[in-house]
Amino acid sequence: MSLTIQERYINPIYLGVLNSNFLGLKHQKLSKFIADTTSVLESVRDKELIYMYQGGDWRWSMVASWICGIGCFTQYIDRIGTLLCDHNGYADQFHCFALARFGNEEAIAILNNYLSQRQADTHPANNYWTSWRYFHGFGALKWLDKQHGTDYSSPYRVDLEKRVKAHYAENPLMSSPPPYAPNFEDASAQLQRVIDFVDKHFSLN
Repeated sequence: MSLTIQERYINPIYLGVLNSNFLGLKHQKLSKFIADTTSVLESVRDKELIYMYQGGDWRWSMVASWICGIGCFTQYIDRIGTLLCDHNGYADQFHCFALARFGNEEAIAILNNYLSQRQADTHPANNYWTSWRYFHGFGALKWLDKQHGTDYSSPYRVDLEKRVKAHYAENPLMSSPPPYAPNFEDASAQLQRVIDFVDKHFSLN
């Protein structure tokens, strides 16, 4: 099964999914990515998605959460939550995307738990990486706040901005965070661009 999953579902799309690279695709590359994602969405089976989440490879779980987010396959929410709170590297962005797409109370609780874990890491040396690990979870929770009229994300934003400023304050050559530092104002807007892409190119009918 492992080789089949790699060849049929992972190799065709994972580089396009990674870091939302699909947002920059045009013409034939964009058409191919949409067609390949649609093929995976229509053909992947339940036991294969479970295997992708259990395989231990971030590429597999990233693609699985991309597909589950598009299809709103909420039956995988526990697996996604476990991987997110264990920190799954580059896959975290799409675990958060899937939870935002699910948009239910359980998804909000998972995001809150994830952000609380990051908030609990108070070691100064971890300020930079902790703030980046916050980024997509914060964006998903802020996006859900907009959908539901809630305000769960605000306390995390205060903490995150303090961490970014503290990290760069330690560098005497920088008076303020550079342009490539985490910009939490853009976190939910970045997720919105991904969701707009999904709404435009993939139909659940």
